[in-house]
Amino acid sequence: MHRLSAAWVWVPTVVLVLISPARSQEGESAQIRVRPSVRFAALFDDNPSFARAGSTPEFGGWIVPRLELAYRTPALEIGADLRVDVRRTLGEASLGAEFARVSGFAEAGLLPGLRVRISEAYTTSPRQRGLPPDDVRNLLQVHRSDLGIRYWRELPGGREIELGVQATYFASESFAAVIEATGGGSAVDPNFRADFGQGSATVEYQSPLGHRSSAYVLAQSGYRGYRDSARSGHANASMLLGLRSRWLPAARGELALGYGLMDFGSRGTQHSVLGHATLHAQLVPGWSGFLSVANEFQSNLVGNEVVEATGRIGLKKQFGDRTAATASGFISRFEDEALKLKESLYAGFELEIRHDLTRRSRVELSYRYWRNTGNSIVADFDQNRIVLQYSFRL
Repeated sequence: MHRLSAAWVWVPTVVLVLISPARSQEGESAQIRVRPSVRFAALFDDNPSFARAGSTPEFGGWIVPRLELAYRTPALEIGADLRVDVRRTLGEASLGAEFARVSGFAEAGLLPGLRVRISEAYTTSPRQRGLPPDDVRNLLQVHRSDLGIRYWRELPGGREIELGVQATYFASESFAAVIEATGGGSAVDPNFRADFGQGSATVEYQSPLGHRSSAYVLAQSGYRGYRDSARSGHANASMLLGLRSRWLPAARGELALGYGLMDFGSRGTQHSVLGHATLHAQLVPGWSGFLSVANEFQSNLVGNEVVEATGRIGLKKQFGDRTAATASGFISRFEDEALKLKESLYAGFELEIRHDLTRRSRVELSYRYWRNTGNSIVADFDQNRIVLQYSFRL
């Protein structure tokens, strides 16, 4: 496994700690939190191999010990999340893996409105769109380092402006990937590494519209360059015009429309309409729901531009203070422009029941149905999965 040296992140972290104001404001003291926990899960999966005609059902389980650390003062916040994810299945497929999910960050307020955040994560990422993002066969160990600077300022009339820049380095273990061939068409690289550096800049301007609403403009631009694949390097830019509103005390929503492009140099420039809409509402006492639709334009791990349209809906019922049930579903259509994959569809439905046994322990039972179809490189398949989880924290 290729690992990136994190010196460029943690050297600035030490500098942040040293230059941040050391004194707390009068009456305020530093807060330290140490929270260990563990999660156990047992699962049943009727198609662990994503086979078109189905595969032998599997039973399995995983264990996730976790330690969360946090240190906070009015000027500085440092945190870490340390987890090991061990998964096993029993049967013919005999799938198993161990993943590290280790992350840390430091964030400091250097001047009024100016904050710097540095983070490092050795975690997992889905390798293929259209497959369950949390399945062992679709999880990839990755290493990500980020350095971000944000400046926020309130303007006269309740208006706001926020500026941000971010630098990222991303590295992955090798995996089999379908990439665009030099002479056109596609080819399989059995040892592709998603190792790239990228930088981006954003600006958001927000202005109030009445008592409960605001309009905003969000512009972004950036560049991603790959270490081993110059053809995947690209510049990108987008702009969104949006509206945020709480027109009812028990409901909030957002609507945005815009435009985005990716410039791949000799490969040409791709364009797409962007947009999203969300609605969260408290329906009646004990019931809440959400609805969202989005059309996104972004690059995948391989560096190909992907247009993805997704709709989601969910309903939640709260039974007292300790029990809740949630039902949700989604449908998504994506296109990989470089590989000319059209009408690739996937959809899912999930039902979850959660019960807090005590203040420190919880049990969850969930059922998920997943369906793939269309003409993507992923074979059409159906999958049903049941998971029973127990978690405990000290």
